[in-house]
Amino acid sequence: MEWIKTILEQYKKEDGTFDVEGANKAIDKAFPENAVPKDQYNNVSSQLKTANKALTDLKEQTKDNPEIQKQLEDAQQARESAEAELKQLKIDTSVKDALQSAGAKDVDYAMFKLGKLEMDAKGNIKDLDNRVKELKESMPDYFQTAKEPETKNETDEGAGNGYRTIDNGLQDGKEPTGTDVFQAIVDKY
Repeated sequence: MEWIKTILEQYKKEDGTFDVEGANKAIDKAFPENAVPKDQYNNVSSQLKTANKALTDLKEQTKDNPEIQKQLEDAQQARESAEAELKQLKIDTSVKDALQSAGAKDVDYAMFKLGKLEMDAKGNIKDLDNRVKELKESMPDYFQTAKEPETKNETDEGAGNGYRTIDNGLQDGKEPTGTDVFQAIVDKY
């Protein structure tokens, strides 16, 4: 998954080690936008299995009873709804991953611009690569180039935005005296 690689690259230190805690926090924050939680997928899958089982049981029990036929129709609708939700969940996950790999800056907007996508019999999104390529060509400003970093580190030269640490001239974090503060201001200017 490209989004995890991107986060890990951001938290790589100069000596080749990683800021594991910072990377974990960033991954936890970005996870809901980039992946389907396992419990959500399992929940939809479980609903589909339950609906299919109920449908099979009802078909076996009766054919002529109108009350049971109503339950059968309700179960059929629940099954179809669960199948559609599961299919859409798979499509959304595949499209998000493809857009992130292509360097989309705003994945949700790019998904909107792609429009409705369909899944083939093998479970692949029809013509996804070509649609992403066309979108990238038609809207190049919404995609990162290989040279353009996603965010600038506040220590980068020319960052200009955000807060920067300014040396206050205090020594070793000790409580300043009136002369220390005065001297720090004089030294600064």
